[in-house]
Amino acid sequence: MGENDLFVQLSSAVKEAEHVGARAVIVSSGLPKIFSAGMDLMATYKASEDDMRRFWAAFQEVWYSLMTCSIPTASCIAGHAIAGGAIMPTVTDYRVCGKRKLFCAFITNLFFLRSWWIIPS
Repeated sequence: MGENDLFVQLSSAVKEAEHVGARAVIVSSGLPKIFSAGMDLMATYKASEDDMRRFWAAFQEVWYSLMTCSIPTASCIAGHAIAGGAIMPTVTDYRVCGKRKLFCAFITNLFFLRSWWIIPS
C-alpha cells in the first residue's frame, strides 16, 4: 500500500527535525483543497492481512512520532481532512483549519490492529 512510504517519510522527517534542532514541525499538504482524504479504501479492500499490519504499523509510527515529538507540532489544514486524514492532526499540538473545509471521521466497519500503546492489554 502506497501510504506506507508516506508514513515512513513523515515519521523520519519528524525525528530528523528533532535531531537537527528545528524549532517546530508543521504538517501540511501540497494540494490547496485537500489536506488528506484518508487511506485508499480500494487498496485496503484488496490488501492482505500482512499488508494491513504493515500499513497500520507505519500509520501508528508517524502518529506516535508526532504525539511524542519534543518540539512544537502543528497541522495546517488548508483543505478537506477526512477519516485518517482527520485523525493524524489530532496528535499535533496545534491545528489550524481553513474556512469552509470538511474535517470529519466516518465510522466504518473495517478491522484495524491496535498497538500496545493505544489500548493497554
